[in-house]
Amino acid sequence: MFFVWQAANPQALVLPEQQIFLQKTLLGNRGRKSSNRSRQKRAIESSGFIEEPMPEADCAFCQIVQGSLPAKIVAQTSEAVAFEDLKPQAPTHLLIIPRRHVRSLADAQTKDAPLLGDLLAFAGRLASEVGLTENGYRVVMNCGSGAGQSVWHLHLHLLGGRRFQWPPG
Repeated sequence: MFFVWQAANPQALVLPEQQIFLQKTLLGNRGRKSSNRSRQKRAIESSGFIEEPMPEADCAFCQIVQGSLPAKIVAQTSEAVAFEDLKPQAPTHLLIIPRRHVRSLADAQTKDAPLLGDLLAFAGRLASEVGLTENGYRVVMNCGSGAGQSVWHLHLHLLGGRRFQWPPG
């Protein structure tokens, strides 16, 4: 997995002395990459920076987020993108994905809780906007190939427009 260092607060300014501090921490004082990963991690965390996974190059959903793979996008927020499923299982079948790559629910961490909440709230707003609230709708998240996950980027399915059975398939 590849990593990029991003400011925990995008509005925060990085002062030149912080940049020098980070460069010295990551590369060492002689311009060589430091081998002490725990020292690097502590320094980065204390500087207000966090480690975020970069988009996976071969992930179709990351490519949709980046705009390099076409999709029928119906809505988006700063954290998520919603688009029509290519193989709909209901009259309305939208996929809701986080902009940040998270492989699956099994890979989600405590720090991802706000993101997961945002995805669910976004699904609720979309259901209302596309007229699914009167007759009901289903929100599904598959986790693992045995449960039907076929794209390894966490996503929700928003399904509606038909009657659903219980238990599901």
